[in-house]
Amino acid sequence: MRGNIVRNMVFALISRGMQITVSFVMVIAVARYLSVEGYGTYSYVLAFAASIMTLSYFGIQNILAREIAKDNSKASIHYGAATMLRGMMSACAVTALLIAIFFTEKGEIPFWIFLVAAVSEAMMGFTLLQRSVFQGLERMKSVPILTFIQSTGLAVAVTLVIVAGLDYYWFFVATMVSYILQLFAGSRALSQIGVSALGRGLDRGYLKKFLGDSLVVGVGVILYKNLFLINVLAIKWFSGLSNLAFFQAAHGLVLQSQILPMSLSMAVFPVVARLAKDDLQQASFILGRAVKYSLLLSAGGAVLCSAFAGELMPLIYGAKYVESANAFQVLAWAMPALWLDLLLNGALMAINQQKYSVIYAGLALAINAGLAPIFIPDGGHVAAAWLATGSYTFTSACSLYFLRKAGMVFPAGRWIAQVALMAAVTWVTILVIKPLSLPAAVLAGAMVYLTALFATRAISMDEIKKLRAVLRDRPKKDDKTAPGL
Repeated sequence: MRGNIVRNMVFALISRGMQITVSFVMVIAVARYLSVEGYGTYSYVLAFAASIMTLSYFGIQNILAREIAKDNSKASIHYGAATMLRGMMSACAVTALLIAIFFTEKGEIPFWIFLVAAVSEAMMGFTLLQRSVFQGLERMKSVPILTFIQSTGLAVAVTLVIVAGLDYYWFFVATMVSYILQLFAGSRALSQIGVSALGRGLDRGYLKKFLGDSLVVGVGVILYKNLFLINVLAIKWFSGLSNLAFFQAAHGLVLQSQILPMSLSMAVFPVVARLAKDDLQQASFILGRAVKYSLLLSAGGAVLCSAFAGELMPLIYGAKYVESANAFQVLAWAMPALWLDLLLNGALMAINQQKYSVIYAGLALAINAGLAPIFIPDGGHVAAAWLATGSYTFTSACSLYFLRKAGMVFPAGRWIAQVALMAAVTWVTILVIKPLSLPAAVLAGAMVYLTALFATRAISMDEIKKLRAVLRDRPKKDDKTAPGL
């Protein structure tokens, strides 16, 4: 069975696009439905629970996709070990959450609300394992169907909560129910291709080996997840719920923008993992072009979002979130760094060099946590936006450095400088025209960026032809008729 990056990326893109679109609409609905303080409380509970529940992720799905991509015939063994390991780690994480609530919370928010949010996170974690199995097998066509089931369930449940006029914690119940629906559907889809989490996957010796392989990845995932959450928690502790809501409204939009690099990473990951063993140059070429195209798209989006932040935030969230425009204007510039780091960090995992991400993710988290008490009490959500942007830029630079050190070389520095110049010219154009006419500024900015894109030949037909040739000439994978047996 010959994999196809373009085909798998399309399926991944459809899936992520559907999920992010529905989640985006749901977040807007929740933010508009709740008061600013209510949305701040909702965001805090979600961030607090997610922060502790990262202990259950442990990089398991990353190792699962990589190992299945290497040998489809052991899909059930890997999936069984991953499921058992995630179950044990989820139980430990929930216990840790209850202990953390006992020592940090003073009864302002009932502990069971945190517990419901944590169970919802755990259910999502199990669905990620199913996605990793399809990713490793390069059978991504099943993923959009599962996403549709989860997204539809979420939309219906959230709508019912709003229509019934229920409190914020019912949104966690709605999310949990949607992931349970996806889990059942995913189990059925996997069984139809011969993959099951039961049986040989529960072997203790293999389970121990899987735990050892995922240990380094797991620490890195925990640090990365908390890097996304640290500023949400810091604002609650040092600035208050209103500032938290303003920050999260902007931060959530930026994180939602990762649909393309996330889909691209899911498609590229198994190919890079396989090619890196025998042909590092070809793996570098594929990854490099993914990085280049992501940079070009994310920079254009960053310019438009930052330049029109004042108009976008009230339009999306309502007039009560007008203050979040200041944070969004800053966080928009984190988009290129986030997109870049997502691809590069995934590549480090694919070539088994994830140990480096533990170092720089931990360092970024420590620096951010150290600076938060200094700047956030006075700077509020804007200071948190600057801290987040700086952290994401730092980790993307480190990912690029360690990939080059591992032998994956492509002219990223030249591409970054080229894209930065294009973005700067576009930014100036918008600033000059915007006071005269808003629609004209949007049109002029888009035209300037596209003109620069073609004038510099940032994307050429020769490059695309070479990329297609590389994909076409990839070695065939063994065609296992029953990948789970």
